[in-house]
Amino acid sequence: MKTKHGRNVFIKSIWLLFIALVFNCCKEDIQELPRTNDQLVIAEYIALNSDFSLFNELLLDTKLNNLLSIRGPYSLFLPNNEAISAYCSEKGIQSVTDLDSLEKRDLVYNHIVPAEYSVSDYQLGTLAEKNALGDNIVTEFQEAEIIINKTARIIKRDVRVSNGTIQIIDKVLDPVKLSVIDVLAADPSYSIFAAGLENTGLRDTLDIISFQYGQTTARTRYTILAIADTTFNRFGINSYDDLVARFTNAPDSITFQDNAFYQYMDYHCLDKEAYYLSDFPYAATLYSVLSKNNNLQIKIDNGIYKINTDAADNSYTGIYTDQSNIPAKNGVIHTVNDLLEVATPSPTTIIWEVTDYFDFKQGEYYLNHFEKFFDPYKFEGIRWQGEYLQYYIKAAKDAQTQLNDDCLNMIGFWEIEVTTPKIMKGRYTVASRVWTGIEFAVFIDGEQTRIVLSSDVGTITGAVTSDTQAIFNFGEVNWTTSTQHKIKLVALKSGTLFWDRMEFIPVK
Repeated sequence: MKTKHGRNVFIKSIWLLFIALVFNCCKEDIQELPRTNDQLVIAEYIALNSDFSLFNELLLDTKLNNLLSIRGPYSLFLPNNEAISAYCSEKGIQSVTDLDSLEKRDLVYNHIVPAEYSVSDYQLGTLAEKNALGDNIVTEFQEAEIIINKTARIIKRDVRVSNGTIQIIDKVLDPVKLSVIDVLAADPSYSIFAAGLENTGLRDTLDIISFQYGQTTARTRYTILAIADTTFNRFGINSYDDLVARFTNAPDSITFQDNAFYQYMDYHCLDKEAYYLSDFPYAATLYSVLSKNNNLQIKIDNGIYKINTDAADNSYTGIYTDQSNIPAKNGVIHTVNDLLEVATPSPTTIIWEVTDYFDFKQGEYYLNHFEKFFDPYKFEGIRWQGEYLQYYIKAAKDAQTQLNDDCLNMIGFWEIEVTTPKIMKGRYTVASRVWTGIEFAVFIDGEQTRIVLSSDVGTITGAVTSDTQAIFNFGEVNWTTSTQHKIKLVALKSGTLFWDRMEFIPVK
């Protein structure tokens, strides 16, 4: 028995030694495979690639590598080392780390968009989401090339990582700092037009980039329809004095709004938003000028951007697309192909969201999350009575179809009145996209137009092509002046209201 036991111990020892030898041999042969791009976060992808070591230094110096290590998703425009070196030479510095702390931070932020985009999402204009500085990223095409912010070329597309998508570019995206008026003034191609803005006093407005709004700072946004000197020259206008003489016989009063030259310059400045070419719809749409005393009409027809199309002969002012989408800190500049003289466009369908107010859109909730309001005087253009007013946002797949997935929401017995933008005089059918299971009365400028019954079904097809559901007719009006109007809804029973938009449809 002892002999058998000893033999078993010996065999067991040999077997364990064999396993140990095999394990050690295998251990030496085991190699850890490198992670693929889609397993890395953006910060890791940059750190592991020597082609981007200079941008990585900038990330580490600003500690913004931590930002690019979290979930995101992000879009990053990533300059290679060659691009960083060229940028430093241009700025007369040895390294981007020689910039001050704020410049370094802004330089990184200028390359980050807090949303994920593939190149298949790009269009002639801008990305829907602004970058981390709150500025637009311009996207354009030159034959097979994709150009970013008018300067940088994408040399490697759609590098997928676990927290976003990277586009590798051949130039650094320098943060935009100049206002629209300063961008024009710095370009000698627009010397006559820039002088017109300067001497009418419009510069003072167009130079404002931000202003104090409550406890925060709000950004201004303008769209300029500029005219190059070469276009003026075609019409015999070779100087600023020639331009003034063309439009007024009172050159000493060009700073007054009733002066024809002031009105001409004002007519080329759109207020409220920076409209890139990708923001203009195919349907004819009216845009308010800076003084809000007039509108102009823009539409896209077979890929051509047309301003103020004449109904009689179909003539129009065009936009030079290759000389447009010029970004500024407070807006965008497009170049038009003729004088674009002041006109009163024919009424056209106006689509207006009842959430589209400057003060309403300043809240961080806007386009992000629900928010309840209990002060009926909080917003300049909205007055209401009820338990509360709620900003409601939910994707169309989870709710009703809504423009930008948002609307105003009330419950119980409610009353709500909104003030419209200035609408061109004319005869219109007033319609609305609204949901409620109760009866409510409609008032337009204080006059009751109808009562919408709970059993009513909307019969007017909405002008928004992506929305196939019908909207409700609130009545017909004949407005003899171009001004703002008030639309009020009053609940006749207790219930819920979702109010998305108004549509003003010209009656022909």
